[in-house]
Amino acid sequence: MFEDLYPYIKVEYLGVPGDASAFTQKLDMAIATGDVPAGKGDVSLYNRIGDLLPMLPEYRIGSRGQLLEWEEEYEEVQKNNENISHLHGLYPGNDIDWRDRRLCRAVRRSMELRGNEGTGWSLAWKTGVWARLGDGSMAGRLLHRFMHVTLERDPDKSVDGGGICPNLFCSCPSVQIDGNFGITAGITEMLLQSGDGYLRLLPGRPKEWKAGSITGVGTRTGMEAELSWKQEKDKGMVIELVLKGKEQKEISVFIGDFEERIMTAPGKNRYTFYDRQMDMS
Repeated sequence: MFEDLYPYIKVEYLGVPGDASAFTQKLDMAIATGDVPAGKGDVSLYNRIGDLLPMLPEYRIGSRGQLLEWEEEYEEVQKNNENISHLHGLYPGNDIDWRDRRLCRAVRRSMELRGNEGTGWSLAWKTGVWARLGDGSMAGRLLHRFMHVTLERDPDKSVDGGGICPNLFCSCPSVQIDGNFGITAGITEMLLQSGDGYLRLLPGRPKEWKAGSITGVGTRTGMEAELSWKQEKDKGMVIELVLKGKEQKEISVFIGDFEERIMTAPGKNRYTFYDRQMDMS
């Protein structure tokens, strides 16, 4: 029925929410990046995609409050499961909005059931999910777990599973570069998140990180961002945000539950925020 989508999209099976989420994200990205052309013949390909999306299965919540991975609910047989593919819609995708309390509660419950163990790629992914959920304590715990150094048991054998090698390469136990890339993305997610018209500042910051900075971050607002924060005796937490871009944009800035709308100008824009409106202790 949708053979004309190939080679833009290839789908083997769309029977579970995780597959549907990944497929939806792939369609969105293909359209946004121009990989899918505006039309084909007399029928717009966008309309074809619009016909397809309602056919995908919706997210379902299980008896323990978790986001279901499959069409039906099955018993979890692995206590510490490194696979969280069905949570793709929250992170790294955006099919599940971080402001959707119902689905985010289900994602959190799934994370609790899957546990905090895993090899490098899994720990990196879980760090990003906890950051997207706005839980700095858990994101920091997963980052600490990722950063533990593994040691070689035998020169002819791989290192212990998970963590990093002494040279900072991620261990699976074999070297796993997607873990290094993934944890870098996860740390960025802890400090600065963005979407269409909004920024979240320090959403997954562990409370132990009293001061710090991050620079050169490309955001989905089309602006490049720099961010720094520190504790000041009289003012509490002070956050400095610098946005650089070529166009005027209206952006919502979220810090915790606090929201402020700002209007940027072409060039460099500086903003200062304080923690009087939110709890960032």
